[in-house]
Amino acid sequence: MPRLTGTVTVEGALADGAYVQLQNPGGDFQGEVRTTAGGKYTLHPVAGRWRLVSWLPGNGRVEQEMEVGSEDLEVNLALT
Repeated sequence: MPRLTGTVTVEGALADGAYVQLQNPGGDFQGEVRTTAGGKYTLHPVAGRWRLVSWLPGNGRVEQEMEVGSEDLEVNLALT
């Protein structure tokens, strides 16, 4: 199973404790983690089309769609 990793930032700073949620293309919840003190997250989705949604209360929200294959994938997110 591939790893989906990355960082979440707010105004260029690493976002500690940001939520990173995995959704299917229809918007159904599939899993969620919070970022580490270094703004990092790791998820383990099956191959397919996914949407990442990240937010930190009071600091914005971002969504990004991606295609996950058999290889590890890194997706960095910047909250706006």
